[in-house]
Amino acid sequence: MAPEYQSSKIGGRAARRVRCSTAPSGLDAAVLYHAAGALRRGAGLLFIAPGQVVDRVCPADTTASPEGGKSDPGSFFPLSGADPHGTSTIRCVDTMTRSILLLILLAGLRPAEAAPAPSEEALELYERLGLPDAAGKEFVRLDAGQRGDVYGWRLSGDEGQVVLLTDNLGVETYPLSGDPGQLQAVDFPAFCDRFLADGPDSNSFWIDQDDWRFRIHAVLAVQYAAWCRQRGRLGAAAEILALADESVRKGYRQGAEEPPTLPDFVAKAIGVDLRSRAVRAAADGAPRTDLLARWRLIASVLRGHDDAHARLLAGAYERMVAEDEAFHEPAPEELARMTADERARTWIYKLRDIANRPFVHPGNVSIFPLRIKMADGTRLPPGELDAAERLEEMGWDALPVLIEHLEDPRPTRSTGSGLPSGYLSVLLSTGEGCQEIFQAITGLRPPREDPRRWAEEWWESAGKFGPRSCFARILDSSDPSERRRAAGELLARDPAVFAPLVLGKLAEHGVAARPEYLEAAEAHLGPEHRPLLEAALGSRDLRTLALVARVLWERFGADSGLEPLGCLLLAADEGTARGWWPGPAEPVSFLSRVDRPAAVEAMCALVRKSARTVRKYALESAPNVQWPGMLAALLGVLDDRAPTWPGDERTRWCDLAAKAIRHLLHYAPEFPEAAAPEARDEWIEELRAWVGETAPTLDWEALRR
Repeated sequence: MAPEYQSSKIGGRAARRVRCSTAPSGLDAAVLYHAAGALRRGAGLLFIAPGQVVDRVCPADTTASPEGGKSDPGSFFPLSGADPHGTSTIRCVDTMTRSILLLILLAGLRPAEAAPAPSEEALELYERLGLPDAAGKEFVRLDAGQRGDVYGWRLSGDEGQVVLLTDNLGVETYPLSGDPGQLQAVDFPAFCDRFLADGPDSNSFWIDQDDWRFRIHAVLAVQYAAWCRQRGRLGAAAEILALADESVRKGYRQGAEEPPTLPDFVAKAIGVDLRSRAVRAAADGAPRTDLLARWRLIASVLRGHDDAHARLLAGAYERMVAEDEAFHEPAPEELARMTADERARTWIYKLRDIANRPFVHPGNVSIFPLRIKMADGTRLPPGELDAAERLEEMGWDALPVLIEHLEDPRPTRSTGSGLPSGYLSVLLSTGEGCQEIFQAITGLRPPREDPRRWAEEWWESAGKFGPRSCFARILDSSDPSERRRAAGELLARDPAVFAPLVLGKLAEHGVAARPEYLEAAEAHLGPEHRPLLEAALGSRDLRTLALVARVLWERFGADSGLEPLGCLLLAADEGTARGWWPGPAEPVSFLSRVDRPAAVEAMCALVRKSARTVRKYALESAPNVQWPGMLAALLGVLDDRAPTWPGDERTRWCDLAAKAIRHLLHYAPEFPEAAAPEARDEWIEELRAWVGETAPTLDWEALRR
């Protein structure tokens, strides 16, 4: 019987369907195998009635059917599996048939040079992970305790544990409790039917947001589709992939973001997961050879899909592995004999093993450890300096080598979020660490774009002339933080030489315009500078006015800044008070510590009525003001039952006033802070009665002592 050809349209492309009869010879089998491969690699897809894709063909007498049944002699199934109930047998018979199939191989019957279908590309991305095949495995449900039920393919196991290929994009090991019901076999086709019937709502327990529920569902769907194909359930795989594509579109429906294609979405999802695992492994101290293998896998999986970052890190780890093998740990005496450049290169090499975490999550991570550098150079908590601190300690001598590495992509083990690479969890690069150290030494922050070129230009124009010349130039910077750092550095290096320079800048620009000069040079002020400070008492900036008032009082014993400061605090509305930086807490506390009528009057006024934020700080600082006027002000607030925050009855103004009176007069009974309002009111009335009996005999001088 001659071969029968039927044309059809699949996905908008022409395809050739071949149906033959009788058993093939070995040559016929080879022709079929290569013809199918040639068609699939080109535009061609070889379809066999009733429409199943043939990926690979092999002799049936060496291949069992996908679900374990034996096929008839002469039948052919794809190695990746085909539904035995829906796939026709292929039999080649005569020379004519063989010739036609050879023509298919040579000519390819290529109606169009098209890319693989998106569903095929999505499945190929999963296959690139190199995970075990689901064919021939048992599908099980595991009761994983608090994690809930875990579904997957049983790879191995003994009495104490089981190894599963799960839908978490990996192989996982779980302990077994010995309970026979903990691990149970599950019918995989029925599981897929339920998954298709339920749709994304079956995963509503994952997350409440609809868009993310759809996206998670799509990732699961692609994995289940891959497993179906591996087990020959091509029809189910196609249905699940269609559902995955629908979930991706729905997952981006709510926002302005354009929905990606299914392959792009799968690549992004797999990439985020693999990146997160690789970052955690680095932070936990995994060998760099293991990290290199991880990033090579990520680059391979994401090939053609935003893989630049993965390829960059894979290349960086490849260099680092070679550097680790060649590195010689210098002895202390050898390190002491090195030049400055050699020591800097040694410490920069060691940055790779710094494993810091953000102080808060989510947040950026620092190359420096979480400890404080004191004014005398000591650090708290104490301990041996790490590589970043050693470079900072080298100061200007380290800058030439640091500048060379400002764009160094080699990763450290420090992990955080919000860094330039844009992923939720990322590794701080050596270059980013060097930029932070550069800023710690110079007070200058390199720009994000081309930091090395910028630093090289800065070095040639200013840096190479030394810190004194450099910081003198930075005194006129437009950035207040840079001016503050420059003034402090100059005065720390040689106050006798640089105090006149900084104070001259202060006189030139005025305190209101350059308060950072005053902060740095406060200890070097003389009586001749008092008029300069008093000229700034009209400032409406809280930080500047509080600084001037404090310096006038502490340096010259002048109370001329107290009344303006109190008036500024009293006149502020809540929006202004909450917008102040660093806030009103320290200015209010300063007023409470000054034993002068102007400060006492200001504090009493703030306690009685001021912006909510200011009044709260005033009541907390009121016990410092040990004067009868403050007691009278606090007694008046005892009648104010309004909450300190609208709608929150847990803390009222009368509660804060009662606690302030208790501390002011050393009243013994504890305030029942957690009690109901009625119980607190009862306590307040008892306090009021006690004050009425005690106030006439109070020794205020003794209290102030």
